[in-house]
Order: sequence, then structure tokens, then C-alpha cells
Amino acid sequence: MALTRIDILEHGNALNALADSDSIKGGLRTKIADFTVLTGSTFDDAETASAKGLFKAYSTIVYVTDARRLKEPGGGSGEVVNYTVDTSAAAASGFYVYTGGTIGQANVFTLTGSTPNRTALPTYWTLLDTLLTSVSGEGGTDVTLNANVTDVLTLTTQAISATDPGEADVLAGWDHSGNKFTYLSALDARTALSLGSAATTDSTAYANSAQGALADTATQPADTFYIGTTSIAHNRASGALTLAGITLSGLTVDGNLTVTGDMVQQNSTTVVFNDTFLDLNVANSTIASYTTDSGFHFARGTSGANVADEYAALTYDASADQFKFTRHGDSTTGAVANADNVAALKFAATDTNTQVDQTGGTTTMSVNDEVNAQAVRSLGAVSKCSITITSSSDANNFAPDTAGLNGYPVKHNLNTESIFVVAVKSPGGTPVPVYCKYTPEDANTVRVMLGKTVDNETYDIIVIG
Repeated sequence: MALTRIDILEHGNALNALADSDSIKGGLRTKIADFTVLTGSTFDDAETASAKGLFKAYSTIVYVTDARRLKEPGGGSGEVVNYTVDTSAAAASGFYVYTGGTIGQANVFTLTGSTPNRTALPTYWTLLDTLLTSVSGEGGTDVTLNANVTDVLTLTTQAISATDPGEADVLAGWDHSGNKFTYLSALDARTALSLGSAATTDSTAYANSAQGALADTATQPADTFYIGTTSIAHNRASGALTLAGITLSGLTVDGNLTVTGDMVQQNSTTVVFNDTFLDLNVANSTIASYTTDSGFHFARGTSGANVADEYAALTYDASADQFKFTRHGDSTTGAVANADNVAALKFAATDTNTQVDQTGGTTTMSVNDEVNAQAVRSLGAVSKCSITITSSSDANNFAPDTAGLNGYPVKHNLNTESIFVVAVKSPGGTPVPVYCKYTPEDANTVRVMLGKTVDNETYDIIVIG
């Protein structure tokens, strides 16, 4: 494919480079003698066939050897092409930057004065030094940056700096009251940050400047902070952590929980243990042998709310190697010295039996027709069975007076036929032991023969297994 004019910039000189800075849009152009050169069409930006529009804002730079202002010749026509350098002005030279705008024959220059003696300076050209000074601020010159809300100012680490000859460390920042960048010396910066004047050691080595010791060894006061109404206080010297006003709705401890205090108070209504054994009096010291009593205390309050006045106890007497029981009346403290095992162990289990109303004249009762309404069993395989002799005239003839010779079936629920039976007549009045014979019917029933009995007599039948 053939190259066109847009591919190759023509400049009419085969010895020149294919493209030079005078033949492209923007760039550093060949120097000119003075501003009168700008009056020619070479620098025209009208984008015509004869003028390609080679200026580019803030990219086209040209060195002007004699940059003095121009003037019209006396009595001239006022055409720009007739302007000459004003030799009465101070000599000047330098690099000029095209700052943008439409350049043509009519508006290349800014004209001052009246015809025919007007003077002119190029409109869209600015001395490069002037542009640099406006953003660098040399020699104490204030720097002014004009930006609107859509502009972004990006500063590198070396973009803004300040040096205080008397200090090696400087902190730069924005002074709101002065509306400018400023700096603080190292001393002033430490003072502003409440770090005091200590600067001979790296600040990371201190808890704070006033303590002058490492953070992990400095003596610290108690630290207290709050979460709601709960205060958490930590004393760094003792390591104690104090929680006040804390309420936990649920607490799970992964691992062992060790409590070294003298008492743990639990206010739960029911405490459930999944352990199969509950160990008491486990050694927590270096003592090789010890005989310390242990057991359970059962409190009872008598004087007021939340006051435990008396204790019953189930205690293991380690020195005697015995279990001992105390009631509330035996000892208010549950001490084993006051234990009364006989009085305390009045355990009782009451069994209700089935009584059958007997017909008048019954002399032999069935084994399942128990004469006693209940059997009260206590510790030691003893069952007390009470009966009342009845007659045919009674509404419930459970123990007919006519059956005394052949025996009354007494249900004791001791689950053994190896028993001993004692009968006591009138236990509610003047008790009288009476002779009786008995025959086990099964493991839980015995037939007791009391001889001749009379209506309304009462007997306690004591069965010992």
C-alpha cells in the first residue's frame, strides 16, 4: 500500500530527517529570532492545507532569541506583518510555552495603545520560567495551587518537605488556622503527642516516655474498663483480674476448672452431675496421710430468710472408719461427735396391702386376704404390721375374731421366708407382748396365729428378716 501525506511529513528537503520537531504537532521547535516570526503562516493553527495546525497546548516549546515586545512603525497601516522589535525595551530571551487557544493572523498578539504606535506581545505564549515558578516557590516564594473540586493533587514522598536547621526530625502537616503547609520540630512534635522530651531511645522501647522502662517490666497501675455495667479490673503487678457485676447466661469451659478458694457457693435449684462418682476430701496438699472427716450437710433455716441455722449430716468419720448420721436436733453444725445413728436412721417405707372383707364365722382366711392395711419397713429388714380384730357386725370385717386360732395372713414385703415374728397387743395403750405362732406363706407373707382374739383388739406384728 502506498504511503500518503499523512504517513510521511513533507518538508521539501531530501537531506532532512523524515520527520523533525518543526513538522509534528507539539514538541521543542527550532529557535526563532523574535516574535515577528509568529506573524507568518508557518505557525498558523487554522488547520488549512498550508498550515497544518502544529501547535499543541503545553507541549509546543520554542526558544526566542530576542523576546522584546513588538511595535508598529510610525504612520504604518497597523498590519501585524509590519511589526518590528521594540529596541527601546529591555532585552529578553528564553523558552516560551504555547498555553493553548486558537492562533491565527488576527489574534496572535495582544495589542496595547493606539494606532499607529501600538505595541504587542504574543497572546498564547508564556515564559517557561514563569510557569515553573508558579508551582515551585523558590527562595521563600509562596506556592499557590488553584484547583477545583474535580482536580486531584498527588504528592510523592519527596513532593513537599521542610527543614528546620536546629532539628534533625521534622513532622510536616497542614496548618488549618494558617491555611498552609507547615512543620513541627522533633521536640514540638513529641510535646504535641504527649510523649515528653525523651528522645535518646527509640520510642518503641518504652511503655510511655514518663515511665522510662520497658513495657513488659514497668510497674503499671490497675487498669479498669467497663462493658455496660460490668467492670473488669486487671492489676498488672499482682496479675489479679477482678470482675464486678457480671452475669453469664451460659458458660462452657473446655478443659479442667480449678477453684482454689475456700468456698464455692452454688445457688442452682438442681445441680446435675454426669459423673458416676463424686469424690470428696481428695488430697490437695503434700501430706502423705490424713484423717479428715467428710460428707454432706443438709441445712435448715429457722430464724429468717436465707439463714441456715441448723444442719443434719451424713458424715464419714475418718478416724473411726464409720459412717455417722446426725439430725438437726442432734447438732446445729452436723458434728460427728453428736451423731445418734439409731435416732437418725428411722428410715421407713410404707406398703399398702389389699384387705378383703370376711364373711361372718370365717375360721380360716386365704393367704391373699391380708389382715394388715399396710406394712412399714425400716432399715435393718424390719416390718411393722398393725391389725385390728373385727367381727361380722363391722362394716369391714378384715380380721375376723373367729380366725385367730388358725392365723391371720400378714404381708410384710421383706422378700424372705427367714423371719422372726413378735406380737404386741394394744400398742396404742399399754403394750403387752403376746405369744404367737407363725408360718411363712411366701417370701412376703406370714400367717400369724394369736389364739383367741376379741373384736376391736389391736396388735402390732413385728416381722424381722
